[in-house]
Amino acid sequence: MSDEKNSAEEIDISKKFLVDPYMNWAKSEGIPLHLDFGHNLLALETDVWDRWDARGCFAHTHGNGDFMANYVLEVAPSKKTAPIKHIYEAFFYALAGYGSTTVTYPDGEVRTFEWGPKSLFTIPLNCKYQIFNGSGQEPARLSCTNDAPLVINLFHNERFVFENEFDFSERIGDSKHFEGEGDHLTVNRGDNVAEANLWETNFVNDLTNFKLYAMDSRGKGSLNVSFILADSTMHAHSSEIPMGRYKKAHRHAA
Repeated sequence: MSDEKNSAEEIDISKKFLVDPYMNWAKSEGIPLHLDFGHNLLALETDVWDRWDARGCFAHTHGNGDFMANYVLEVAPSKKTAPIKHIYEAFFYALAGYGSTTVTYPDGEVRTFEWGPKSLFTIPLNCKYQIFNGSGQEPARLSCTNDAPLVINLFHNERFVFENEFDFSERIGDSKHFEGEGDHLTVNRGDNVAEANLWETNFVNDLTNFKLYAMDSRGKGSLNVSFILADSTMHAHSSEIPMGRYKKAHRHAA
């Protein structure tokens, strides 16, 4: 009994209790980690991010929970990121600049598409991809929303997340989804009235010019569209509220 007690006392419980693998990983990446209630993503300080061979920073918010997070990537003029893949889901919003992205499918097929300010695109799960800055003078800056906290906290293994060889072929989506096209779906709530409009795609060229649909349940005159991106568990939506009105109050998790 005495030997067992001494052995237990020698264990460093700080490595076993209340661990946070995602935050440990974020801090170890060597880039700024900003925490606030909100951020101006165009102005956040970045630093060299070796993993991407670019610049970056984490943009965390108070109360964000342990499911989703955000980081910013900045690609220098005429440069490109290192090829990368990961088993967390990610979608990108182009904050500034013009460029292109190549995505390599599990069967070796390579898809390339061009993007500019206010473009939205996703990377199918665990596909290798690379981001190129198309300007020779201005940096390109992108916001990446991702569920890395969920995945890294679940597996506790960086190699498994970034060097996994498994092919998620069913998560790629239709070939037209990287061409700015998609599939318009509606959801009915039992009374045969369309309450939500869904657009399934991998790429939206310009969110500010994308067609929105009536959604009076969020307020008279409100317009909305929700995006299903590469069969992701993370969805995005865009809304428009008429002048002098507001989006109906609602609440949800972090």
